[in-house]
Amino acid sequence: EQALEAGGVSNTVTATGSSPTGTDDVTDISDDGDDTDGNTYNDPTVVTTTALEPSIEVTKTATVTDNGDGETGTGDTINYTITVENTGNTTLTGVALVDTLSDISGNSLTLTTGPVFAGSDQGSTDGTLTVGETATYTATYVIDEQALEAGGVSNTVTATGSSPTGTDDVTDISDDGDDTDGNTYNDQTITEVEQPPVDTNFEIFNGITPNGDGNNDYFKIKGIEYYPNNNVKIYNRWGVLVYETENYGILGGTNNLFVGISEGRITYRQNQELPTGTYFYIIYFQDSNPGQSSYTGYIYINRD
Repeated sequence: EQALEAGGVSNTVTATGSSPTGTDDVTDISDDGDDTDGNTYNDPTVVTTTALEPSIEVTKTATVTDNGDGETGTGDTINYTITVENTGNTTLTGVALVDTLSDISGNSLTLTTGPVFAGSDQGSTDGTLTVGETATYTATYVIDEQALEAGGVSNTVTATGSSPTGTDDVTDISDDGDDTDGNTYNDQTITEVEQPPVDTNFEIFNGITPNGDGNNDYFKIKGIEYYPNNNVKIYNRWGVLVYETENYGILGGTNNLFVGISEGRITYRQNQELPTGTYFYIIYFQDSNPGQSSYTGYIYINRD
C-alpha cells in the first residue's frame, strides 16, 4: 500500500569487493540497464505503480418465499441478497451498509432482519475488502398490510468504505442486478405485491338519520354480508368506544346493525341514544375481505 500510495518504487544496489591490494577498494552503484533514457551512469531502477483508484459496487437482489397461498402478498418473506465488491485497486476498510426500505408509494418500512454479514470470497472479516473481493450480506422483510395496500416494496442499500487516503471516501448505491430493464445504474430493487381485487359492490355509507322513517336508520355497509367474519367498532370524537360487534350486517334474517344506540361505556349508558355528531369507525376483516383487511372513516348521526 505504501508503494502504491507513493506512486512507485526506486531501487539501487551498491556492489563492493576487495582487490589483492586492498579491502573493499572496488565499488559500483547499479545502473538500470537502459541507456535509451539518456542516463548512462548509476541511475536507479524505478518501477512506477498505478495511481490509487478506490471504488466499490453494490448489487441487491430479491427472492420471495411464499406462505403457501401461491400469491405474493401478506405474510410472504422477501429474501434480500446484497453483494459488495471492491472494484478498485486498493484495500478498503470500514465498509458499512445503510439500507432504505419503503413501499412503492415512498412510505418508510422496516426490515424484519438484517443486513447480516454472511461472508466473503477471500476470507476477510466484516468491514474489510481486499482488491477484487466480494462480501455477501442478507436481509429479510415479511410483507405486511402497508406494503400490500401500496402494491409493492422498494429497497436500496448504500455501501461506504475508506481507502488508504481517506475516510468514507468510497461509496455506491445498489443496483438491482437486472440490466435487461434498460436501467444499468443504481436502480431500486422492486418487489411487486399482488393486491386482491377490490369488490365494487362493497360500499360504506357515512350518514345515518335514526328516526324510524325507514330511510338511513342504520349504519349501512353495502356488501358486508359477503364477508361475515368481521368486527365493527365505533368511537366518539374523544376516542371513547361506544359500539362494537362481530359479524355486522343483515345475516340469515337477523339484523346486527348500528342504529345510533350506545352499548354502554364510560360516557354513555347502555341503550342510550347517541347525540347528533361525528363518530369514527374501524372495520376489520379476519379472513376474506373486499380489498383491504381494515377500513377507517367517519359517520355522522343526525337526529334533527
